[in-house]
Amino acid sequence: MKGLELLSNISGKTVTLIGAGVSNMPLADFLIKRGAVLSVRDRKTENQLGERDDELKKAGAKLILGEN
Repeated sequence: MKGLELLSNISGKTVTLIGAGVSNMPLADFLIKRGAVLSVRDRKTENQLGERDDELKKAGAKLILGEN
C-alpha cells in the first residue's frame, strides 16, 4: 500500500536523479509521466550524453551537468 501512496502523491513533487545513464531513462520517464518535477544530475556534458540529453530536455527534466 505504501508504494501506491507514493505514486499518488508524486505529482508536483521535486525529484532528483543522480546520473543520466541508460538505466535511469525509464525511471525518468516514469516520474515525469506521473507529474514529478524532475532534475537530473550527471558529471557528463551535453555532448557526452548525446541523445539522452535531448530526450530528457524534451520530457521537461532540468539537467545539471558537469563536474560541479
